[in-house]
Amino acid sequence: PFIQLQSGFIMTERNIRNWFISFLRTAIMLLTVTHKCLFAVDALVPPSSDQDGTVSSTQTGEKSPYQFRHKTVIIPHDEKKFRGGEDAAQTSSNFLVVADGVGGWAKHGINPGLYSRKLVQTIVELGQDTPKNKRKQESRDDYSFLFDIVHEANHLTAAEHKGSATCTTLQLVSAKGEEPMLKTLNVGDSGYSIHRWNGDSFDVRFVSEVGQKRFNYPHQLGGNHGDDVRSVGMTQTHLDIDPTLDVIIVVSDGVTDNIYPHQYHEDCLTSLPLTSLSWVADCIARKAYWLGKDRTFDSPFAKSGRESGYYRGTGGKHDDITVVVAQITADNSNVSIDNDEYFNESITLYTGPVIPDMPARPASKEEDIPILVEQEL
Repeated sequence: PFIQLQSGFIMTERNIRNWFISFLRTAIMLLTVTHKCLFAVDALVPPSSDQDGTVSSTQTGEKSPYQFRHKTVIIPHDEKKFRGGEDAAQTSSNFLVVADGVGGWAKHGINPGLYSRKLVQTIVELGQDTPKNKRKQESRDDYSFLFDIVHEANHLTAAEHKGSATCTTLQLVSAKGEEPMLKTLNVGDSGYSIHRWNGDSFDVRFVSEVGQKRFNYPHQLGGNHGDDVRSVGMTQTHLDIDPTLDVIIVVSDGVTDNIYPHQYHEDCLTSLPLTSLSWVADCIARKAYWLGKDRTFDSPFAKSGRESGYYRGTGGKHDDITVVVAQITADNSNVSIDNDEYFNESITLYTGPVIPDMPARPASKEEDIPILVEQEL
């Protein structure tokens, strides 16, 4: 009852049986791990992208006839610039995402910006899997794709970083022959607004709703430390977007606490065509920054606080500021997404002082005018 191996090692029948069972278990475990790894890599690897975050359509399946043209400016709180602030933004041809890291984590030695930056990055990466649930994405009332990717990104991020953040996600959905559709999911007090040119000035067409437990206590994502996005996330679908007239602005609460959306029209969003999206974003961001430091200014934050009974003061609210300015353009229009000389980068992060006076608005160029070309059906 034994086998003599060539090496001289002797194995009994029981040893052979135990060895064979152990081999099978190891093989099954390796196959299972390999399958999970391949599945995870396929789910998380984003399409190729250029340095400014604009996603190439070569790996996203069918090419969308519309895309975002976008620029972002981030001004951190003065005392948080050394670590890049706590706000974060990630943008692509079909996603705009802004998150505001909850500052209270810093009291526990945790950098809130790590969670917010990883969160927005992961949402956009997962969102580029456009063939996945394509029918659900194109349905007006089905938000399951947005809920799924934000929920998954939330817990993937929480597995790497402690923290929490408010989060605003906008997805551009369009099929060939269809008008663009904007689907949104908002958690907390970051938000967005839509502005339409009426021929003489801009009108505010829509402002997202704030989600909070009480004044200055917003809903937030944070893995097990935060809220469930399916319970607190507020959704919206916009079917009446006019790419030739509408401007979309996504902001953190460092803006909304100091400026109402209609006040963008006073000196920042004043005319169409927009000669520079980054100039408009910088103008709004600087305006919010300086108003936030003005202790005599009766800000939206102060007014809301008095109305709620939780705050009796006046003045602006100095905080991290993020502004994304975007337009929707036809893929075959003559508008260049990168044709913006004010800030060449897709996302500009202030690391030094903020100058009070805005530079002159860049001059208009013929190629900046968003002329739409009829789509071939």
